[in-house]
Order: sequence, then structure tokens, then C-alpha cells
Amino acid sequence: MPSPIVNIFIRPLSTGPAPEFDVAAGTLGPLNFEAQVADARVFGRPDAVLKNTDKILKLLWARWGLELEFVDGRLAFIAWIIGPDPFEPAHRDLRFARPQPVGGPLLDGRTSEADLETWLGPHECRDADEDEIVVDWEKNGVVHEFEFTPAGSLKRWNAYEE
Repeated sequence: MPSPIVNIFIRPLSTGPAPEFDVAAGTLGPLNFEAQVADARVFGRPDAVLKNTDKILKLLWARWGLELEFVDGRLAFIAWIIGPDPFEPAHRDLRFARPQPVGGPLLDGRTSEADLETWLGPHECRDADEDEIVVDWEKNGVVHEFEFTPAGSLKRWNAYEE
């Protein structure tokens, strides 16, 4: 019998819409933080798998612009690649994400800090340098980190437990 992790890789590639993130519940589709790697099979086979160390496994659904990072087999980090970024995963099928979280706005390169404040309220932290602007909100024990270009274009949304 194949291991649960192998089952992720033998399933068909994902073809439907990307799973929604529910900020109030802290869930991506049916997955919460601490979900096991095998639970990600509900999304279909990822387009790429990267094992950074014995403890870290990254799964990329390039067509959704969605990357999940598992630490010690548990979901620890979610990233939506929304716009060009020097650290975006290299994959020929990578498309920029356009997530629309439950109860939130459609997020794309035109989403502004003001749009996020209208949705999430006042930010917790803001850091700007010559390379990027990073703005954080904490909601229900989950940090939502939004990365912008210096010109203010949203390029990435990361979510992880505090």
C-alpha cells in the first residue's frame, strides 16, 4: 500500500479553482495549519515538490500561484504568488494568483494597502526598504504578511501561525 504522501503525487493534476482561504477560520479549503501533508491530496497533485531539508517540504500548485510549506509533515506556511518577485518559484506553468478570501476582496497586483486596511482593519506592522514593503496583520492567531513592490504593487500574500 503506497504511503499517504505518495498518494498526493499519483492523483491527477489540479484543474478546478484554487481553494479559498477563510481568514476567520484560519483555513485553506478544508486544511488548517497543522494539517498533515497527506491532507493536501484534496487539491490534486501539485505541479512541483521541493524538499529543502529532512523537515521542510514545499508543494507548488503553479496554475494557482499557490505554495504550501510543511514542516515536520504539518502545514506551516501558505504563500500566494500574486505578482513578479525575485523569490517566486521557477516553474514553466506558474501563473500569478488572484485569491479572493472568504468575505474579502479579490487580491491582485492592483490591491493597495488601503484596500487591505478596509478589509482587515489597521495593520500590526509595516516595514519598507528599497526592495519591498511588507505589511502584517494578525487575525485569529494567523499572521497575514503582504509584500508589495516599492511602487506599491501587491506581489505576495503569506499566511502562517503566530
